Amino acid sequence: MLSRLHRIVKEKDFNFVLRKGKGWRVPEMQIKILVNALPHNRFGIVVSNKVAKKANVRNLLKRRLREILRAKMPGLRTGFDVVLISNPAAIERDFSQLDGIVDFLFYKMFLKKNV
Repeated sequence: MLSRLHRIVKEKDFNFVLRKGKGWRVPEMQIKILVNALPHNRFGIVVSNKVAKKANVRNLLKRRLREILRAKMPGLRTGFDVVLISNPAAIERDFSQLDGIVDFLFYKMFLKKNV
């Protein structure tokens, strides 16, 4: 679980990142990032009803993405708000495939420290 410090919780913050943020898209998900004025990153995850009708499937995907983000936090540049938006193709992927997809998106958005 991500600590509250590392989560985007307010709807206005989500909307601001989605409107103003730069993004990249792959078939499974989309990423939007925006610079924030904080010394740490904040993350948000969006998994809508269009991805899966059953709540347990959506929650499983959110839990997997949260764990991936938690594990990758030490290797990321700081000072960004990051929103991951899931697409229906993501529910067909297992944990290691999702990890690779998120890693690719971070690489494309220059969030990794060693890029």
